[in-house]
Amino acid sequence: MKNFFALITLVILSFAIGLNSIVFAYSVDSSGSELVPNVLDFRAIPGDKHVSLSWSNPNYFDFSGVSILRSESAYISTYDPGQSIYQGSDKSYIDLELTNDKTYYYTIFVYSSSGVYSSGSIAKAVPRLPSITEPYQRAPSDFLDTSGERAPLSTKKIDKLALSDFYYYLVLDKKVLEIGLNDSDELHVVGGSTTLIEIPSDIFIKPVNVISVSTDESSYLMTLIPDKNKYQLVVSTPKNPDDSELRFVAVFKDKSISDIKTKLIIDPQGYVYFAGSNFFGFGKKQEMRVEGAKITLYQKEDNKWEVWNAEKYFQQNPQLTDASGEYAYFLPRGEYYVEVNKTGFRKYKSDPFDAGPEIFNRQIEISPLVDLPVITVMVIIVISLFIFWIMRWKKSNSKV
Repeated sequence: MKNFFALITLVILSFAIGLNSIVFAYSVDSSGSELVPNVLDFRAIPGDKHVSLSWSNPNYFDFSGVSILRSESAYISTYDPGQSIYQGSDKSYIDLELTNDKTYYYTIFVYSSSGVYSSGSIAKAVPRLPSITEPYQRAPSDFLDTSGERAPLSTKKIDKLALSDFYYYLVLDKKVLEIGLNDSDELHVVGGSTTLIEIPSDIFIKPVNVISVSTDESSYLMTLIPDKNKYQLVVSTPKNPDDSELRFVAVFKDKSISDIKTKLIIDPQGYVYFAGSNFFGFGKKQEMRVEGAKITLYQKEDNKWEVWNAEKYFQQNPQLTDASGEYAYFLPRGEYYVEVNKTGFRKYKSDPFDAGPEIFNRQIEISPLVDLPVITVMVIIVISLFIFWIMRWKKSNSKV
């Protein structure tokens, strides 16, 4: 029995020592020095003459803050307070007044209340000037183009950003069509398009230093246009559909910051296809894109169906699908139906639908006039009959 209690005591003691070692190992290394964990997900997103830095602070019991060091030649591996550009407990920082096309190296250190620093996390970025267009032409009243005019004086005054304070437009051949957020306050744009974002410059209660707009991949400064009473930004969206975070940050001259986030949804182009196979029609069915399909939109006007006047909205109707079978329309409010015509295929006609203002990018399936397997079988029969006739002909000639 004494041996049993001795064994239990030894197990408990060993467990306590082991647990203490685990807790101890979290805060100190083998030499007795304090270990401070680094930040998570340290990112440097370049913009025009600035870099937006973001990170996640570690879940550390003695966390006191972070310090960011910047260099133009190489990463700084040892903490030097003289090179710190930011110190605090926030999770983001915008490094302003940089030189475009120059590489900047950032190291972020976590420090504890006792002044011990982590080993450092690194990121680099090259700020660049974004491609800016000047969409200063009028659009139809359905889309309320304000890009070329002075924004009306704001009766509303804010010190914090809201998504509804911004105006969003689609740029088409230097003309702009207004688009809006959906019911979830997300911004939908079509891949490969150009988007204009504006906000009145006199809407703010206190002076603004800079307003930036960032996605997962890039960050941009909005341009102040004093004579038009607005901040403006024009950016191109990638063609490949992908959702990303859209973040607006206002940095005021008193060094306070207001920021808001939403989702930027990159919608795909619409396309025309048929269900076919590469193996003479006998393989597994898959979507086969159709190039050169003629797409015509009809709109109901005064209870009559007419070809929609797309030129009024800086577009073409009908459209022909490209090599990928793709197309896209940007529709004002109305009632429509669509027709698709392509030689060798049955005509497609949709049911009437209400739309607008929105992107029309449906995936439309059309059917071949004759199925490929049927054609293949007929060709095989014809070739077989021809071969049979040749063999009979040779056989009859050989007897002569």
